Amino acid sequence: MKGIGEKTAIELITTYGDLDAILANVEHITKKRPREALLAHRDDALLSRTLVTIHCDAPVDLDLDALAFHAPDVARLRQVYLDLEFASLARALGEPDAPATAVAEGDALAVEPTAMAADDPRLSFDIAEHPLANLPLHYTTVTTREQLAACVARCRAVGSIAFDTETVLEEGAPGPVNAQRSNLVSISIATAPGEAWYLPFAHVVVGAAQGDLLDGGELSVPRPAEGNLPPLTGPECADFRALLEDAGVKKCAQNAKYDLLVLRRAGVELRGLDFDPMLASYVLDPGRRSHGLDALALEVFGHRMVSYEEVAGKGKQQVGFDRVPLEKAAYYSCEDADYTLRLRRHFEPEVEASGMASLFRDVEMPLVCVLEDMEWAGIKVDTGYLASLKERFAGERQRVEIVNDFEERIAPRVDVVDQLLWEILMHAADAEIFRVHARARGTLVEHHQLLALFEAPQRRGERANVHGLRRDVEKMRENAPDLGIEHADQLRALGYLKA
Repeated sequence: MKGIGEKTAIELITTYGDLDAILANVEHITKKRPREALLAHRDDALLSRTLVTIHCDAPVDLDLDALAFHAPDVARLRQVYLDLEFASLARALGEPDAPATAVAEGDALAVEPTAMAADDPRLSFDIAEHPLANLPLHYTTVTTREQLAACVARCRAVGSIAFDTETVLEEGAPGPVNAQRSNLVSISIATAPGEAWYLPFAHVVVGAAQGDLLDGGELSVPRPAEGNLPPLTGPECADFRALLEDAGVKKCAQNAKYDLLVLRRAGVELRGLDFDPMLASYVLDPGRRSHGLDALALEVFGHRMVSYEEVAGKGKQQVGFDRVPLEKAAYYSCEDADYTLRLRRHFEPEVEASGMASLFRDVEMPLVCVLEDMEWAGIKVDTGYLASLKERFAGERQRVEIVNDFEERIAPRVDVVDQLLWEILMHAADAEIFRVHARARGTLVEHHQLLALFEAPQRRGERANVHGLRRDVEKMRENAPDLGIEHADQLRALGYLKA
């Protein structure tokens, strides 16, 4: 209860017993604080006991068998989680029984589906029956010029693609996400639901090449991984670069502004962007808790995306994406591009049907490129002006502190003449505000000296100092008539300023 902590309560119970005994002996309690607390809050203590008392005679018909634990109806529970946007809980229910496996088949990476089977009881019927939910997957890792040419040809044939970039922060860059300080590692492109291509450019492996140890090589030196394509800006990738910069090929990306900045930093001006599932989700349902790819894939298709931590590790063990093994990186990135394309196929008709198509096409999507240009250009900061503001604000703060100090300590105890004198001194303050420069005699009067002058008992010598200070102020007035001091006429009438 109020005024009695756990330690005191234990002492009272040990000495007197239960609450009734303590209240009956309240007058015998020697310590003042608990005694007064019990007297003041007696009714609260009794009410608290009533509220925590379990009534064993309540008229409840109890069926113990009905209280036995039963497995939940996972399909219904999962739908409730999705409706309430509890994405983490829904993902826990929706994990596939068997994780995806990837095996090399020739030059391609064939991946078994990770989406749950349509008859899995953990899926509600509307999600399980989605036409894009359970499809065979074919993800290809592009490591040769011939595969790159095939990828470009396929993209031009379909005319509409989804893409995703994978990056790694440059050393010393503020994280965790910063497109302007991120280096391109790879690009994935989806050309159809379940069909995607992975293009690695800057994967590395850590360790010495075979035979280097004999020559004193370092174990921890990263070197380019086998399978990387030539640089994106090189002549070997000219056709692919032309594809990215061709406005005639429609392009889709999740959180596209980030990818645009990354590609621009890598030397590619992407054109043809016309869809972003994140923005489509926002236009259709601004109140949705998350418009992220993982949450949307789970909500729309019942599919749990592979997380970044699953391929790159967690905490101190996490590595940059450029050090993720090529096979894992390929599946992770292709899945992102794949489900970005699937979400486009899902959201596009919904945007049209909702009447939001004009807002999406004419406002939201063009704004992506505007914001990208703004972030690319950046904002110039006038550091000199900001530094001057700091000094100005510091001076103004000191002025306020002086005035407040005077009003609290001095004003109630001085006569009208001295208050007017103070006004003159405050008006005559120099640029540093907190000190007064008596120009006529070249003296410097500090704030603490003024306070001492006004607060001191009015003995003869101190009174002389006051008059001397007033003479200084008078001369300042003569030498600087533009100070604009208020109440000057009153001071002249009192003899402190010349007429």
